[in-house]
Amino acid sequence: MQYEDIVNYVGSLVGPGDGLQVWVRGRSNELSEYGVVPIDPTRGRFLELIARIKSPRRVLEIGSGAGYSALWFMKGMGRKGTLDSIEVNPHVASELQEVIRKAGLKRRIKIHQDAALVILQKLKGPYDLVFIDADKDEYPQYQKHE
Repeated sequence: MQYEDIVNYVGSLVGPGDGLQVWVRGRSNELSEYGVVPIDPTRGRFLELIARIKSPRRVLEIGSGAGYSALWFMKGMGRKGTLDSIEVNPHVASELQEVIRKAGLKRRIKIHQDAALVILQKLKGPYDLVFIDADKDEYPQYQKHE
């Protein structure tokens, strides 16, 4: 059995998510020219599971793209959790704003549009959960701001 076979099998078990999530993942793929690479639905379900187990009140997402990961987190967090979203690209941040509006999450997701290292200096913690899916070269520097 090949890795791809396993991924496809597990994907068939967890499903693609709800209608909005499917649409956002497709939209994310269309934004690849801006560096947006969405996680797959299996990883999305994993984020949802982590959120259900941990019950975070505050999540920080560095590198939000069009909001595909954020939707999975919000699905698992319950009604009281909030998410701070950092997205460097203004075009992608505007797409993210539209997704948040469509999802009815304007009061629970806040977009911070700028470079992560700039935003991290301004944010006040603590966060219950941090998800980093951004510029890999800067990962060590992101950790200095925890």
